[in-house]
Amino acid sequence: MKKVICILLSLSMLLSFICAADFSAYALSSSGKCGMNATYKFNKSTGKLTISGKGEMDSNFADGSSSRFEKNSSIKSVVIENGITAVGLETFLGCKNLTSVTFPKSMRNIYISAFRNCVKLKTIKLPKGSVYYMGEWAFSNTAYYNNKSNWKNKTLYLSDCLIRADDSLSGSYTVKSKTRAIAAGAFRDCTNLEKVSIPKSVISIGEDAFNNTALFNNKDNWSGKVLYVSNNLVYADPSISGTLNIKSGTRVIASYAFFNDTGLTYLKEVKIPSSVKYIGELAFVECNKISKLTISDGVKYIGSYAFCNCRSIKSLYIPKSVTRIEKYAFKNCAGLTSIKVSSKNKYYDSRKKCNALINKKTNTLILGCKKTVIPKGIKTIGTYAFSLCEGLKKIKIPSGVKTIENEAFAYCFDLKSVSIPKSVKTIKKGAFIYCDSLKTVYYASTKSNWKKIKIGKKNTKLTKAKRYYNSKK
Repeated sequence: MKKVICILLSLSMLLSFICAADFSAYALSSSGKCGMNATYKFNKSTGKLTISGKGEMDSNFADGSSSRFEKNSSIKSVVIENGITAVGLETFLGCKNLTSVTFPKSMRNIYISAFRNCVKLKTIKLPKGSVYYMGEWAFSNTAYYNNKSNWKNKTLYLSDCLIRADDSLSGSYTVKSKTRAIAAGAFRDCTNLEKVSIPKSVISIGEDAFNNTALFNNKDNWSGKVLYVSNNLVYADPSISGTLNIKSGTRVIASYAFFNDTGLTYLKEVKIPSSVKYIGELAFVECNKISKLTISDGVKYIGSYAFCNCRSIKSLYIPKSVTRIEKYAFKNCAGLTSIKVSSKNKYYDSRKKCNALINKKTNTLILGCKKTVIPKGIKTIGTYAFSLCEGLKKIKIPSGVKTIENEAFAYCFDLKSVSIPKSVKTIKKGAFIYCDSLKTVYYASTKSNWKKIKIGKKNTKLTKAKRYYNSKK
């Protein structure tokens, strides 16, 4: 978490000339983009902002292509429609006249400081059973947060999420039944809090939720170098090494549980038992020494970036129990040579022994490796699907694929040739960025059809490579 904060602070300094602007005077246009597949409409007379589309809204540090709502005093209400899955970091920070926000059932993640300092925000409609991750300070210093009547037993809940505990909370505390998510930093600095009981309904525990509590600081509560709270793995000491058999009975692995902001990791093997149902986002991020990973049948959910940059993992097996794999869960797992999915999994497959992870519903290839053979039936090569793939020298994209997403083959330094079918209509931004060895493109149609492909920016290595038209390779 410290590393994330440092990065954000650095970005804030770099963009100080932007951040210093008076956003309260910023005239928001009547419509525009606010995410890769998200748009907004703004009614200037009523101050109502409506967000629609699919996927995530942009964070505060998005590039200039999207509108920024931060510190906008003209926004009075926000309605987020079904299909939008996340509100980004600091998206509505300091919107001083915002009084209400309505979330859809599709909402999964509300990131750090998303609505912080919205001092008039008192009405927040968040459907139960939706959120998978609640970031720290997401609603800090809002009218809802500051209203003492919303706090019960020194804790603040929003829908089925525990947002924050007062620093004076002490002794033992039992999280309310039917709670779904415990926000990042929820109990942080409750220095006299000795015990917390968590119900089985909880599926998400944010990073640093128990840091600097009596519970956290008492080494008698630790199992070796791992801290469990009510059968939930909430933190691992950065010096943990060798093989870790996660304790049987564990249900949730908290976000950032194994993150080490020193960049030095020593954990080489992890065995996740069948009792674990939810692996939080960035749970094992940067654990670059893990070479063997066992995900047992029983795991349902793998959070975004959960194993990002675990570059030493050689093989991956997804059991039948997994129902949801969030975005970029295995991004930059450069050392993968084998990817398999249980034939009984209803949501994902590795059809025809293709050595890839495929979303059945969308026919999107979301993860590949150097031994992947892309099968027929695939419509989309997903974002970061092959990013940083070591040893990938050539790839044949079969007929039927229509879209190659952003940075799908980014940093594939060994990639020398790619075969592209006529069916491809869009190659998005940076799909082949830093493919420094790419010299040859085999295209299965004419030069005129090649020119019709929408090729995004930062694909110079692809566009400058020698092309062979009407190729059958």
